[in-house]
Amino acid sequence: ERRQGYIDQLTAINNLLRNPDSGFTKSDAMSAIGGSDVGQFLVGSPEMMQAEVDRLGEMYSQIDALRQADLISEQTAAAAKLQIWNAQQNAQLQTAKTFFGHLEGLQSSNNRKLAAVGKAAAITNAVINTYQAATGAYASMASIPYVGPALGAAAAAAAIAAGMANVAQIRSQQTGFMQGGYTGSIARDEVAGVVHGQEFVMDAATTARIGVANLEALRNGAAQVQRPDAAPTAAASAANSSGSGSDNVGNTTNLRIINTLDPDLVGEYLGTPEGEQVFVNAIRKNADSVRQAISNG
Repeated sequence: ERRQGYIDQLTAINNLLRNPDSGFTKSDAMSAIGGSDVGQFLVGSPEMMQAEVDRLGEMYSQIDALRQADLISEQTAAAAKLQIWNAQQNAQLQTAKTFFGHLEGLQSSNNRKLAAVGKAAAITNAVINTYQAATGAYASMASIPYVGPALGAAAAAAAIAAGMANVAQIRSQQTGFMQGGYTGSIARDEVAGVVHGQEFVMDAATTARIGVANLEALRNGAAQVQRPDAAPTAAASAANSSGSGSDNVGNTTNLRIINTLDPDLVGEYLGTPEGEQVFVNAIRKNADSVRQAISNG
């Protein structure tokens, strides 16, 4: 019986749509179908949304008819139309809110790209909510005699301020690498996250040269480097002492010993002017030993 009732309803709808004099529209059809068994699965669809917008739009002419009959004042008519307009806006935005609402859950994903999508969706929905709150506040208070528009504007401003604070709060939950770590094997010009104060970022070329494993060892404390403000150990003091000297113009060169993680870095460093100075200083320090070694050779 339920199935036959739906068939009869659909037949009646088709007959009305075929008759141009009926005034029956597709929006009327969707509104009628909304109350059927299948209607529950069409909630939130673009067709249902448009049907609701059209249904609300028909109320403008009804408000005009009431005004022409002098049953309501001009102010009441304007306020009612503003309320209808606000309801239309909410109906049109509902589909977008539902879509972005489903994406918001991605913020908790361990995948940084998906987390960024979820955050963007949350910001978008927060902006939509702010717009709805502002227009709703204005529409609900605009009908108050004398001071309605002023109160409506103040309420809308308060709604916007609260909404933007919510957006700022979502934005502050940055998707980044505050705890450190490799940004992933993505394109070098692709954004993977944000940086924060007091951090240091290695470019892609340096990361490839030093190696992710070595950088992770530094970050986790498995490998150590000498801090500039740390008190030198006895061995480091001796090394720094032996590594000090003067260049040809009388400038003192102080060498800082760094524990190297990657042996390839040694060769690269010794090829630099600073690395060559290490050799010069070592020869000056051990001039007698060098001359003896040359003579023995």
